[in-house]
Amino acid sequence: MSMTIDGRILDGNIPNKQKKIVEAWRVVHEDELRASWYTYNNDGEIVKIKGLE
Repeated sequence: MSMTIDGRILDGNIPNKQKKIVEAWRVVHEDELRASWYTYNNDGEIVKIKGLE
Protein backbone atom coordinates (compact mmCIF):
# COMPACT_ATOMS: atom_id res chain seq x y z
CA MET A 1 0.00 0.00 0.00
CA SER A 2 1.19 3.51 -0.79
CA MET A 3 -0.13 6.43 1.25
CA THR A 4 0.44 10.17 1.23
CA ILE A 5 1.56 12.00 4.37
CA ASP A 6 -1.99 13.31 4.78
CA GLY A 7 -3.39 9.76 4.71
CA ARG A 8 -4.74 9.44 1.17
CA ILE A 9 -4.23 5.93 -0.20
CA LEU A 10 -2.50 5.99 -3.58
CA ASP A 11 -2.24 2.30 -4.39
CA GLY A 12 -2.71 -1.16 -2.93
CA ASN A 13 -4.72 -2.74 -0.17
CA ILE A 14 -4.09 -4.14 3.29
CA PRO A 15 -6.52 -5.62 5.81
CA ASN A 16 -8.56 -3.04 7.71
CA LYS A 17 -6.95 -3.88 11.08
CA GLN A 18 -3.43 -3.21 9.74
CA LYS A 19 -4.64 -0.12 7.88
CA LYS A 20 -5.86 1.37 11.18
CA ILE A 21 -2.46 0.68 12.77
CA VAL A 22 -0.64 2.39 9.88
CA GLU A 23 -3.03 5.35 10.07
CA ALA A 24 -2.47 5.73 13.82
CA TRP A 25 1.32 5.63 13.30
CA ARG A 26 1.02 8.21 10.51
CA VAL A 27 -0.93 10.59 12.73
CA VAL A 28 1.54 10.27 15.62
CA HIS A 29 4.55 10.83 13.31
CA GLU A 30 3.08 13.34 10.85
CA ASP A 31 5.41 16.18 11.84
CA GLU A 32 8.43 13.88 11.57
CA LEU A 33 7.25 12.62 8.17
CA ARG A 34 6.92 16.16 6.84
CA ALA A 35 10.32 17.18 8.23
CA SER A 36 11.94 14.06 6.78
CA TRP A 37 10.37 14.70 3.37
CA TYR A 38 11.57 18.32 3.44
CA THR A 39 15.11 17.28 4.42
CA TYR A 40 15.28 14.64 1.70
CA ASN A 41 14.03 17.01 -1.00
CA ASN A 42 16.41 19.80 0.01
CA ASP A 43 19.53 17.96 1.20
CA GLY A 44 19.14 14.43 -0.16
CA GLU A 45 19.52 13.11 3.37
CA ILE A 46 17.27 10.27 4.53
CA VAL A 47 16.04 10.76 8.09
CA LYS A 48 14.81 7.60 9.79
CA ILE A 49 11.57 7.66 11.76
CA LYS A 50 10.96 5.24 14.60
CA GLY A 51 8.68 2.39 13.58
CA LEU A 52 6.15 0.41 15.55
CA GLU A 53 7.31 -1.46 18.63
